[in-house]
Amino acid sequence: MLDFYVLIVIFLFGWFFVFQRNVADAARVAVKKYCDKENLQFISIARESTRLTFNKRQGVCWVNVFAFEFSGDGESAYSGKVEFKNLKFTSVDVPAYRI
Repeated sequence: MLDFYVLIVIFLFGWFFVFQRNVADAARVAVKKYCDKENLQFISIARESTRLTFNKRQGVCWVNVFAFEFSGDGESAYSGKVEFKNLKFTSVDVPAYRI
């Protein structure tokens, strides 16, 4: 019986790793599209935090916050944040930047 629990734990860790990679890929694509739409130069993206939350509308969901860097004029770099709930893009927060 212990082997069964060990297999479940290994499976859950594997699923979590694959799920987080899918979220990171979706975040990269969404931020690149946002930068293209706003005529910005995309520089980089990194995961800032991941947390498990519960709400009545969606139930249990993973909230991932990514920090990304961009440039409006090609010389300076600015940092923005993007939030995902599971695999859905929910919000983007960018500071004022030079064009």
